[in-house]
Amino acid sequence: MATQFPPDPFGSDETHGPRSEPTNEAELRADNARLREQLALRDLALDGIQTTFVIADRTTPEPTILYCNRIAAQMLDARSDVLIGKGLSVLLQNNVSVKPDFQGDYATLSAGQKISYEAEVKRPDGSTFWRGVTVVPIFDTDG
Repeated sequence: MATQFPPDPFGSDETHGPRSEPTNEAELRADNARLREQLALRDLALDGIQTTFVIADRTTPEPTILYCNRIAAQMLDARSDVLIGKGLSVLLQNNVSVKPDFQGDYATLSAGQKISYEAEVKRPDGSTFWRGVTVVPIFDTDG
């Protein structure tokens, strides 16, 4: 069975040069090892920032979390891997002033425009703070 890789929109990998379909098990293992290294580096970089970073799939009725960094998980006193696959509203459940309008925001995001707003958020102790939120659309090869 042939392994399918997503098309590279740039035709190459800056680190490793042009990519081609692996022809044997050793090449496949080497490609997998490089991908694991790249993902680990991404995780270290995004876990090191003090900004909530989340990637969600908006093709579901409620966007589903595909990735979240450490600070996003800490907001909910959870681990990132536990949040993967949950609805995005879990990250917004403590919002006091702004409730998500997933359907209404789709048109703006689908047009490639970002959405920015401030939301008042309630802490477990009942106090509140203001959080700035910016949602930026990213598109895969299917749009």
